[in-house]
Amino acid sequence: MRIYFVGPGGTRHLIAKQPPGFGTGGFYVEPFNYYIDPGPAALYKALRMGINPEKIKALIVTHHHLDHTGDMLAMIEAITKTEKKVPLITTSLVYEERIDDYHKNLVMYRHFSEWSRAIPVKHGTECFGVLLEEEKRLLYTSDTTYEKGMFPDVDAVIGNVVVFRDSQSGKHLSLDSFINLIQDTGAKIAFVAHFSPPLLYRLQEIKERIESETDAKAIIAREGLIYDL
Repeated sequence: MRIYFVGPGGTRHLIAKQPPGFGTGGFYVEPFNYYIDPGPAALYKALRMGINPEKIKALIVTHHHLDHTGDMLAMIEAITKTEKKVPLITTSLVYEERIDDYHKNLVMYRHFSEWSRAIPVKHGTECFGVLLEEEKRLLYTSDTTYEKGMFPDVDAVIGNVVVFRDSQSGKHLSLDSFINLIQDTGAKIAFVAHFSPPLLYRLQEIKERIESETDAKAIIAREGLIYDL
């Protein structure tokens, strides 16, 4: 399994600033050829990484927020060239509120509840994580808080970590909770993604804390990172 981190950043702050290495755009996973959460600048950055949109077999959009949907329509056009339809696995809000009638004619919509690889999560709106398996199991949390038992055992996890402490988390994953998640799922590789500006100044601290409190190797997801799992 190969993961292309096209744009691992999230939140409105990183949309606006697009800091080098940590802008928005989502990620791509082979051999499934799934593009997940095509946020702002996804298409440009994917092309820059050598990803051929015509080879994308499905778009996975975990919820309707801009940092996950910003380049979705451009990606649909690049994949289909307006000549075919691409499977779109997403929420009803994304389909109803983020896609105009023209682009609806270019997708084959499937609600995530009908997809066996989707895991409902807790983000205060309709949202889901993704579990992919090919020899090893990869979990993508999307945006969520965490409770023990939410996710199965996995080999690796991509966590959308936005704050340090549970008391700050609101509707997002904190570093505290991410560490608990890693311990509970037994993940041996933990990718830290999504971020917020305060986290970007303490990346080494985040990596060291994960590795000191779990058995996982911590990897800070950056634009352009390609990782073979």
